[in-house]
Amino acid sequence: MRQLVEFLGKFSFRVAQLAGLVAVMHSPTLSFVFRWVSPVVLLGLLSVEMGLPLTNFQQVRKMVVRFPYQSSSHLELAVEAGRDGDYGLAENEYWLTKSGARDQRVLGTEFGDIEKNVFPREWLELEIGELEDDIEKFPGHRDLLLRLAVKYGQVDNWDKATETWERAEKLDPNNTEVIRIGELLP
Repeated sequence: MRQLVEFLGKFSFRVAQLAGLVAVMHSPTLSFVFRWVSPVVLLGLLSVEMGLPLTNFQQVRKMVVRFPYQSSSHLELAVEAGRDGDYGLAENEYWLTKSGARDQRVLGTEFGDIEKNVFPREWLELEIGELEDDIEKFPGHRDLLLRLAVKYGQVDNWDKATETWERAEKLDPNNTEVIRIGELLP
């Protein structure tokens, strides 16, 4: 390792000489910088590029760069971007993939499975609508009311979340799940 650092130091020193910094290089401080600090910085940059594992998002993004015409790589990037909260990128990649697909399947995946990650708010609003319809059919169903209260909280509709939770609490005030969800509400 020491030999590599010395080699890089000499290399940096030679580059500085060729760049016309020969007169400046007689300074002991600059000589130290070019002989020892710059090789250590170079080694650090090389180790960061080669040594650290990539996150799933970085791996998928790298795959899209390598295979830009492969629908599956764009689809995976849409999912990973959605998981990471970059919904703008997720939506762009989703529509790019969907417009390129002739049918609604890419490598055996239904687009509906992916939309939960790409469009979470829209998906939650659809689920809220379905739960509201179910509660109209079964108004005294505590678990449906609790699920709806949680969904309202996920879309930041705290007034409706509290109102729905209170309806569930009236049905079963001693239930541990009712109490636990009530503690989560503001």
